[in-house]
Amino acid sequence: MAVLALRKLKTLYMIKDFKFPFFYKEWLVSTQGMPADVRGWYINLLCHQADKGDLPNDMEELAELAGVKISEYQRFIDGFNQWLNQRFIETDNQRLVNLKMKSVLEERSDYINGQSQRSYLAVFIRGKRKIHEFTDDEWKHVSSELSNIDTAYKTKKETYKKYDEWFNQWLNRTVQPFNIDSDSDSEDIYNIKGGMGEKITNGPDDIVDLGLVKEEIKNAVSWKEGIVRTAKSKYNKSFSLTELEKLIQEFDELIWNDGETEKSLKDYKKHFNRWLELRLQRNHISDKKIESKTIKRLEKYAE
Repeated sequence: MAVLALRKLKTLYMIKDFKFPFFYKEWLVSTQGMPADVRGWYINLLCHQADKGDLPNDMEELAELAGVKISEYQRFIDGFNQWLNQRFIETDNQRLVNLKMKSVLEERSDYINGQSQRSYLAVFIRGKRKIHEFTDDEWKHVSSELSNIDTAYKTKKETYKKYDEWFNQWLNRTVQPFNIDSDSDSEDIYNIKGGMGEKITNGPDDIVDLGLVKEEIKNAVSWKEGIVRTAKSKYNKSFSLTELEKLIQEFDELIWNDGETEKSLKDYKKHFNRWLELRLQRNHISDKKIESKTIKRLEKYAE
């Protein structure tokens, strides 16, 4: 409970909310008969509770927060004891809170937090859609699953980390890496680490600046040739190294725009291979549909 309370305070601090619902009918009824000056001090104290979470349990500090003049201090003490004392309770940490205001603030905090989490999810999905190609139903499934993850009162960074963990696990289950097929051997593209003249200056698992990873990729000739062979074999016989270079450049722009500035060589290759696999699959399916429509149209004309 203490951890959740701290997270709520942290969230309120990060997402400062300067308003709360004012139930004017309840206010009019609950303050009926209350002197005007006491009513003014009361609303000031409620606003300070909304701003700080609670109030000091000290009459002089309360008077200062309420905006009481020196000449009005005794009047404030009398008015507080008569009208306001029963409207505030003492907390475990010897502070004062109005229970109604506390309830309103908690509901408001939950609402703001929910809005923030929905916004985080929308931005996360939008960023991933720029990089990965899935059907609308698949994206709906991803969005639904991510919305079920408990991210209450977590920071944006913590929320995105949880989303990324789930998404990467789902991605690994959904997208199967393609292999290099040949008469002599079959090798997983993920495991191609370069060939003659390809110098790897960092370990494949080392997380480094994205610019360094891109330099390594430029020299990864064997890795690229393996991808081209597999793409030709599985999807498009005319697929070329030039086309692959263009796709690598497009992929680099996508992950850069998505805010990624560091990556390991191993993660880059895995990420690119998943992205390329989906891209080639979509293009292949699209080409097949176009080919099917063309054949049907020619058959119709031939009748």
